[in-house]
Amino acid sequence: MDPLFLPQSSSVEREVLACLLLDPSLTPSVTSRIGDDDFFNDVNRFIWDGVVAAYERHNDYDEVILEEVLRDQGTWGRIGGPTLVQLLNRAGSNSRLDSYVARLLEMTARRRMHQAAEQLSSIAVDGDLSPGEALSEAEALVGRLRESGENLTDGDDAGRVVNDYMRMVHAIQKGEKKPPRISTGLYPLDKATGGGFRPGWLVLVMSLNGHGKTALAVNGFAWSVAYEQKRPALVVSLEMPADQIIGRLIAAESGIPVQLHDQQGLDEDQLVALTHAAQKVSAAPIRVVGHQAATIDGVRQAARSYKAQKGDLGIIVVDYIQLMRSQKRNSNRTEELEQVSRGLKELAMELDCVVISISQPTMAAKRTKERPTIRDSKGSGAIDDDADLGLVPWLLHNVNESASPWEAQIGMDKFRHGPRRNLYESDIEWDGSRTRFTSAGLKYRG
Repeated sequence: MDPLFLPQSSSVEREVLACLLLDPSLTPSVTSRIGDDDFFNDVNRFIWDGVVAAYERHNDYDEVILEEVLRDQGTWGRIGGPTLVQLLNRAGSNSRLDSYVARLLEMTARRRMHQAAEQLSSIAVDGDLSPGEALSEAEALVGRLRESGENLTDGDDAGRVVNDYMRMVHAIQKGEKKPPRISTGLYPLDKATGGGFRPGWLVLVMSLNGHGKTALAVNGFAWSVAYEQKRPALVVSLEMPADQIIGRLIAAESGIPVQLHDQQGLDEDQLVALTHAAQKVSAAPIRVVGHQAATIDGVRQAARSYKAQKGDLGIIVVDYIQLMRSQKRNSNRTEELEQVSRGLKELAMELDCVVISISQPTMAAKRTKERPTIRDSKGSGAIDDDADLGLVPWLLHNVNESASPWEAQIGMDKFRHGPRRNLYESDIEWDGSRTRFTSAGLKYRG
């Protein structure tokens, strides 16, 4: 049979390679299942061999290390930098790596069946073999073919997962490994969630207008990750331009309300405070993207690009989900939001980061003076169904004139990984001049 018509997919091969380039730690689990025979495309096979060699040498790699290894192997001239860039910008998702590997193994098995069919045909017409000998060879050939297809049913055996899990537990207990947590920047919330966010979580933040949704997500979570924990943060702002997001961060750090920034009358001390805050914000690894990332593919591309540039990504904030669109045509708005919500969860798992999805409430929820629940998210029940954690910030002075301006709550309407615990005035406070939630009694430390 003409090799060009054998079962194969260069795009699936590239997806597997792209997953490994974005997360080299996945290499051992993939190399235990597939080998270079599973890559039909020569260029893809050269890259695979380079990936395997790079991991064996360094237990990690990036494009620079991979290029070095490929040059040593003499295959760089067949590949080149643009090919690696294309891999990093591909359209797939790391959360689907298992399905890509399974598809690759399936096509390998089918190619082997085609080859075995040709061999069986040769055995059948070989006049030098007796019928018994021909049948024995045919049975042996089919047996080898069956053995080679065993990986098609491979999965995550409980024993293997347990061993990996307990190694992590023991390493953490011995102080050899840090817990896989991302601090929220609020000690009471970290405590309520068992140590902070975990990479792979989709966190929903929903409330009425003016109750600090964006402040909690951007001035709180994203700033804590970027400035305090030194991990990159991506803000997808579909409601405000980048300068307004950055202005809010400067206000939160300086204590100078954002509405005064473009008004004459600031004194020297205020200008110094603004300049100092601006320097801190400028140095923090934060990137703001706008409407070019209004779809899941747009967010995915921006996030992959930022992670490839920085080598890490801690958090993505999407403000807000109802302004996002689906690539699928002819779908109604509910279906669109379901696809967007599920896409954000898959992105959190793929990039091993936290995704914060800010949501607007329904009109019915806006008419009441009671704290809404995440079930009041506008558009689709999937918005809260897909979330690992659902938070509802609430500023009491907005609905009760007798309340103090610092009184705040954060409702925990959903927590997939443990008991729910609402945060009340004894836990958190609202700093209006800095538009930021703080732990109760905690003075700003500048």
